[in-house]
Amino acid sequence: MTTELDPQLSHVREEFASASERAAVLFEQHPGGRLMTKPRNGGWSAVECVSHLNLTAKLYIPTLNSNITRARRDNLTGGGPYGMDLRGRLLAWFLEPPYRLRGRTIPETMPGQPRSPKIVLEEFKALNSQLSSLVEEASGLDLDRVRLASPFKASLTYNLYSAFRVLTAHERRHLWQAERAIAGVVG
Repeated sequence: MTTELDPQLSHVREEFASASERAAVLFEQHPGGRLMTKPRNGGWSAVECVSHLNLTAKLYIPTLNSNITRARRDNLTGGGPYGMDLRGRLLAWFLEPPYRLRGRTIPETMPGQPRSPKIVLEEFKALNSQLSSLVEEASGLDLDRVRLASPFKASLTYNLYSAFRVLTAHERRHLWQAERAIAGVVG
């Protein structure tokens, strides 16, 4: 028997799917060299933007997985409607494009030597599929009560629903940045 996903979680899952589609269209519409070219005035190339998203997802996936497992073990069950806590709302607002402020990332998520656009895109789609699966696994939990520490800064905590929304906002930010890099615009 399959249970229907809560509308809010279904929306988050659709945002991950939409980001994968947006990246696929961007990569299909532009030749590899263009994807790897940095904007004239600096900044990351489109491939570097998506590589950064891949590295970020690789940090978040174990954190999300362990917190979902812990919540199940501790029987933190519940349902929506879910709410983002204050820290989550502020972080998601900060991340939404267009930028309000530029931020620095941690070394673990800095894109290294550029890899093949095809490999970077396939990895992005696979990681988003894993994130979507985690959204489904979180169904039935009280996402407002499940708290986790950001993999970027341990002192920054927010609820599990906020974590999903922060990740989708982060993807929109860097896909927007990738599109601007293709156009030769910094940002």
